[in-house]
Amino acid sequence: ASVTWSPQGSGANDCQVDATFVGVTCAENNDQFDLNINRNTSTNNTNVFYTPGFGDFGITVAGLSAGNYSLGLSTLTSSSVRLQAVPEPGSLALLGLAFAALGATSYRRKQA
Repeated sequence: ASVTWSPQGSGANDCQVDATFVGVTCAENNDQFDLNINRNTSTNNTNVFYTPGFGDFGITVAGLSAGNYSLGLSTLTSSSVRLQAVPEPGSLALLGLAFAALGATSYRRKQA
């Protein structure tokens, strides 16, 4: 038996009681913002931000008999990923050639 609540920033009651939880009810007290929002981008060099300005959230669960209950909170987090350009093989070869030329020049100076 379970009670689930998913605040969606609406006037609707977003908590639900499992049918096997007989005599138990839930009611949303506060639901100012939608906490179930996904933000993403598929375009290079763009950022996506979302700041809802958190407020109060709350539910009242009634009809529970004495006993032990579990409260589970779940969250989904994300990470920022920045892709760096990888040098092309031609650029790496040119860089290697430049280092070789510097080394040869240094070697010649020491010989003289």
